[in-house]
Amino acid sequence: MLADTARARPGVNGPGKHQLIVALDVPTAADARKIVAAVGDAAVFYKVGKQLFTAEGPQVVRELTAAGKKVFLDLKYHDIPTSVAGAVGEAAKLAADMVTVHASGGGKMLRAAVEAAKGSSRDGGVGRHGADQLRR
Repeated sequence: MLADTARARPGVNGPGKHQLIVALDVPTAADARKIVAAVGDAAVFYKVGKQLFTAEGPQVVRELTAAGKKVFLDLKYHDIPTSVAGAVGEAAKLAADMVTVHASGGGKMLRAAVEAAKGSSRDGGVGRHGADQLRR
């Protein structure tokens, strides 16, 4: 269980573990659990891509976040603005820390994604950062 890997240990909160994103480019949650266990406290950020998400669904994201891990949900959103906004809003409800939204979808789609993130995220951090980037 991923939750078993979330035990806090003194002295492991250094900056390095927050700089690495470990790709869980595997077909099953069981394979992902093995990677998380092998990495241990060396990293807290994990990428869930299309293969793992399609095979296992949102439960894999829930499991990671319940274990205190950060999640980069790399599903490469690119669609009409309302569809992307809906997907980003659901990703925020899952507590994903970062998502991929393709800029080629245009400004309207990007703004819809940012607004959805701001409206749904637990702290609004993803949305604020994205909104700042769009204003530049």
